[in-house]
Amino acid sequence: GAYKLTCNVTVTSQVNLSGDLALDLNGHTVTFENNAYGKIQYGKGKTLTIEDNSAGGGGKLVAADGYSEPIIYANGGSFVLKGGAIVGGNNSSDVVYINNNGQAELSGGSITTSGSYGNVLYINGNGSTATISNTEIISNARGGTAVYANAGAVVTIEDGSVIKNTAQSGHALFVNGSATRVTVEGGEISNTAAGADSVYVNSGAAFTLNGGKISTDNTYSSAAALYINNSGTSAIQINGGEIVSGTVGVYAPNANITVTGGSIDAADSAFQTRYTTITPAPDGPGVNIKSGDALFYAFDGATNEINGGNVESVSIEKKYTSNANPATTVKGGTFTADPTGYVPLNSPFAKLTDSSSGNSYAVGQSSIDGAAAADGLAEIEVLSGDVSLDNVADGVKVINSGDGKVTVSGSELSKGDEVVVHHYGEPTWVWSADHSTATAEFVCTE
Repeated sequence: GAYKLTCNVTVTSQVNLSGDLALDLNGHTVTFENNAYGKIQYGKGKTLTIEDNSAGGGGKLVAADGYSEPIIYANGGSFVLKGGAIVGGNNSSDVVYINNNGQAELSGGSITTSGSYGNVLYINGNGSTATISNTEIISNARGGTAVYANAGAVVTIEDGSVIKNTAQSGHALFVNGSATRVTVEGGEISNTAAGADSVYVNSGAAFTLNGGKISTDNTYSSAAALYINNSGTSAIQINGGEIVSGTVGVYAPNANITVTGGSIDAADSAFQTRYTTITPAPDGPGVNIKSGDALFYAFDGATNEINGGNVESVSIEKKYTSNANPATTVKGGTFTADPTGYVPLNSPFAKLTDSSSGNSYAVGQSSIDGAAAADGLAEIEVLSGDVSLDNVADGVKVINSGDGKVTVSGSELSKGDEVVVHHYGEPTWVWSADHSTATAEFVCTE
């Protein structure tokens, strides 16, 4: 049935639902005492809905001090949160536990906990699902996790979600198990504590970032905003969104990482990985990377590859150990660091000199095309490969220092030659006095 509270309530024994329950907190508090497992417990075919339609808000479900069990245990049933707050106890506990093909739909309100260990929202088992939007899920518990997806659970995180860890040794999002899948479409997942993680993916789980933001304030060199402790069989996709890290951006010693869009801003290396492939999607948001150290901090045997995007970094690659033998390949993109030595032989490759910011580099015809028309560009030196330049900005000098075929506006430029590009408007014809001859006068338009 549907009920609206008119006063505060204390629950001292387990509540087993025999049917659907829609509870409007109406600004009041429900306090759970003692430790009967799952204070509100129900199974398949039943739905619990929590909301707070009071004008001032403030309605909440609260675990009393010492309480160490879930407040809500949906063992096959559905849980809907539209408003109000759910506050866990100060002992080890899962606050909301979705199990055994259970379903959670969170579209408002908040769930929090403190103390130590435990999970704020735990989604467990094949068939269990959760969709999270416009909801705050925050772990203030040392060693705890805000959202834990386990053993085949499927979770989608959407716009308006705030998933956060604030305590040491904790996680904002933990994804565990070979059949577990988490997709982030929007919202923010963050860690603000030292010695803790924002997103941790484990044991072959699949993770996809399409939008939203992942961030960590942790500056430990062994940490990362997105930490993948998986084998190469896992599917890790970054198609959009934003990753911001006080240390490494993405850590994955074994998993395959595919990047088609989005941005990464890392104080240390952007990727500490072995098998990353960066290929911007043709109609995607682009790939933009800013790294305080190398683009790739590469493990032995690494085959990291970049096929496009914009990269600001100190270097392209740094070896994980002095005897490591990675094989990083640069096939496309623009770079502040010199990628010489990582570009395949005879690939289109150019050095760009800006009138104010110095040198940068472009690899691949499309990246060179994009850079050629940029404001402030003074010089393009083609270092290798066949390059056709048809959209060079006015006043830019083009030099062919390589062995490939270079054309500028249809005219071939031999090795060692240079030309300064000028764009002219339509000619003005000046006729002789007897109108027998005419001279064309051109004016530079740029």
